[in-house]
Amino acid sequence: MMKENGISSILESPKTGAATAASTGIAAVSNFVITTQPMIAYVAAIISIILALVLLRNHFRTGNKILIETDNKKLENEMMRNEIHLQELQIARLEDEAVGLERRKRLLSEHEDEE
Repeated sequence: MMKENGISSILESPKTGAATAASTGIAAVSNFVITTQPMIAYVAAIISIILALVLLRNHFRTGNKILIETDNKKLENEMMRNEIHLQELQIARLEDEAVGLERRKRLLSEHEDEE
């Protein structure tokens, strides 16, 4: 039953599943060894502590990568919004220029009509 839980949790979430499977396996070995060889039990406990520290370090490294990726996506979104805003400003400027040209054209045609 423990083995199935370890395997299914590895399939669901590799990081936490690996930690669960490792700790379950080490606990089973430790319980067996404590009754037969206490010195080996101490070694197994030290190995399990080292393994837990390694897994924690890897977990925090992955967490930092996710935060960096999230920040990069936020920056990309902000850049896209700025680009869209810049294009909107350029369109507004071109529309203003078109209105100004229309006025000049109208004024020139009125001036020519007067002459």
